[in-house]
Amino acid sequence: RALALSFAIGPYRYVSAMSDDSKVIENVAERLRFFFSDANIRGDKFMRKELEEKDGFVSIEVLLRFNSIKKHTTDAKVVAQAAKHESVSDRVKLNEDESAVGRLVPFDKEKMMDNVKLSLRVENLPVTEPKEEGGEKKYAVTVDDLIKLFSDYGTVALVKLQRYRPDWKSKDVAKHGRQNSVPTGAAFVEFETEEEQKKAVADLCGDEEKEPEKTLEFGGNKLKVQTMRKWIDNK
Repeated sequence: RALALSFAIGPYRYVSAMSDDSKVIENVAERLRFFFSDANIRGDKFMRKELEEKDGFVSIEVLLRFNSIKKHTTDAKVVAQAAKHESVSDRVKLNEDESAVGRLVPFDKEKMMDNVKLSLRVENLPVTEPKEEGGEKKYAVTVDDLIKLFSDYGTVALVKLQRYRPDWKSKDVAKHGRQNSVPTGAAFVEFETEEEQKKAVADLCGDEEKEPEKTLEFGGNKLKVQTMRKWIDNK
């Protein structure tokens, strides 16, 4: 919806620049696509509970509490419009009175382990060392960086940068201070489809007999890529 802002001076009427909320709707639709995705719901206990207890829907009132939605809008009507956007037409639906959003395909327990066949384990990600003893280690790569890096192979549904909680009784305290979690230099990258994951595997994953066809780099680091299944089997 485009809104023309106008004002008058004397007998003349002036029309200012157009204010267009289509971008807001598009941004909210993108967040709905993520929040209601298999990839997110697998790890989001709150969303699973809401869907289970509310007959497969999450109220727009609840969705408006999510930071990445309310930064775009606080208007329930905008969220309802976003749920009708063509970019999410294959994923979400509105209830009859348009007060809640649900999935077109219900999420069930069988989907909880589907991420294994869709995911890659990526290692040797760059991590910045603390400048002084007791400082915090930080990733020198972002989720958006990894989405862009792997987007040639398909739609990246989820990226999880891995961290571990130090044992405060060990030497970790001296190394990292009382940091709640420390980057491991690894991440899981999940694609929307198995075909996309296989395309990435064909390029990026070698084996005992051959090197990978292609090696990705970030921040000067050559990244090691393997399937999530192989990583689990070798743990």
